[in-house]
Amino acid sequence: MKKCIKITILALCLGSMLRAQYVPAPTQLINTPTVATLARGSYMTDLRFTTHGGVLIGAFVGLTDRFLMGISYGGSHIIGNQAISWNPQPGVQVKYRVIDEGLKIPGVSIGFSSQGYGSYIDEHYEIPSPGFYAVASKNWQFLGNTSLHGGINYSLEQAEESHIPSFFLGAAMELNPQFSLMVEYDAALNYEKFSDLEKFKISSGYGFLNAGARIGLTDNLYLEIEFNNLIWGDNVESFNREIKLIYFDLF
Repeated sequence: MKKCIKITILALCLGSMLRAQYVPAPTQLINTPTVATLARGSYMTDLRFTTHGGVLIGAFVGLTDRFLMGISYGGSHIIGNQAISWNPQPGVQVKYRVIDEGLKIPGVSIGFSSQGYGSYIDEHYEIPSPGFYAVASKNWQFLGNTSLHGGINYSLEQAEESHIPSFFLGAAMELNPQFSLMVEYDAALNYEKFSDLEKFKISSGYGFLNAGARIGLTDNLYLEIEFNNLIWGDNVESFNREIKLIYFDLF
């Protein structure tokens, strides 16, 4: 009887340790996706504080070890004294990991995301949503864990006369499990459709360059400090300074 009790206690302790040690790879860098998905039976929520008093909250679930599904919703002027402008509909995200990363080959995932960023004006986000995409990622042990990411995407936020794909690139350096640095570039080739809308001229026409740091506060809670739109347009005085809180756990 005592032996059974000891085995039970050991199993519970081991299970608790495994739960605490579960740290999923980032499913996206800052705005652009990576190959990573969530493990089956795990979930992740994030809370993003962005420009114009904006707040965006998301929830994501690993339905299998390869298939991720998520939903997000928010709006502008939630923080502040102006009338709140809610996004017209939630953002939907799905991702499937097609190829696992190997010693010589990158991992590959395909997915869809309808979640853009910034204010939603005239039926468009300031930073267009990725839409349909394919992304490849590769990791190396260099100054910790270093990863490179690249992909192509086709946003549904395009003018009727313009239907072109775009691409994105990114890199992350995980110096330790609790601290990592990230940088990404979104070419946003479909952004040209906003050229006749002065309110949307937040880019100089060279895409979006973003950088940030991910800091572990606890085993399950992370803080991201992000500096977005580092190539800003003539009518923007500075880049965007944003904060994101990320929480993940197992069911």
